[in-house]
Amino acid sequence: MACSECGAHRGHLLGCSQADARFKQPGATESNDDVSAFERRRLWAFPLAYLGAWALVSTSLGAFIGRTCFGMWLHELGHAVAAWLCGQWAVPLPWFTWTFGPSPLVTVVLFGGLGALLWYGYTLKAPWMMATGSAVMVIAAGCHLLGESTQALFFTFAGEAGAMLFGAVLSTTFLLPPAVGALRGGLRWGWLVIGAVSWADATHLWVLARLDPANLPFGLENGTESDATKLVERFHWDEDVMVTRSLVLAGVTLGFALVAWALATWRAYR
Repeated sequence: MACSECGAHRGHLLGCSQADARFKQPGATESNDDVSAFERRRLWAFPLAYLGAWALVSTSLGAFIGRTCFGMWLHELGHAVAAWLCGQWAVPLPWFTWTFGPSPLVTVVLFGGLGALLWYGYTLKAPWMMATGSAVMVIAAGCHLLGESTQALFFTFAGEAGAMLFGAVLSTTFLLPPAVGALRGGLRWGWLVIGAVSWADATHLWVLARLDPANLPFGLENGTESDATKLVERFHWDEDVMVTRSLVLAGVTLGFALVAWALATWRAYR
């Protein structure tokens, strides 16, 4: 029998008030007031995580740990996602993203998956899912229409951009109701730490570059030109413009995370 609130035939959908019922222990006596008080206290971990992440990457050892264990993975994922949006094969690997050029199969899988997401959202009457699928589909269509050189530029810049964007988005899953297994218990704390440190790792680099151009990450990385070197030498970006664009993106992604936290806090204290 389908749930009377969310319509799901098995389990419950994200946001359904019955979603957490199966996680409650028999005989539990915790009141709604106790749960609400805990949730309100828990929300303050969000800004503290960002402050702690910034303090971590501000040290030499912390910067190494932040980049190696957190930021690098989302950086390479950013490169890979940019390639997929342009219809190209890409495999994110540690410190390097392998690309194989355009492929019709990637395009078919990409738009087929987005179409399935739209249909799934329609059947579940989930506007947010349909809006997300539509937005990504429009972005992917635009990326497919870009010229080869512009796609290469997008791929190059998407590394640090991906660490900032995906880091901010991943951290905000901590603010969602724990309606599914991937957002419960220690996992949601893990997403918060990974996201906050990844964002701080990418942003701290460009803050240092703004303070002193000698900190710009030029040179070779694993035998290939760094992204910053490519942006300046291949795509003729001015150094100051490159730093400004990176910091603007850092500010936008941080603003998104803070707005999400503010709305979650307002809802919890309402």
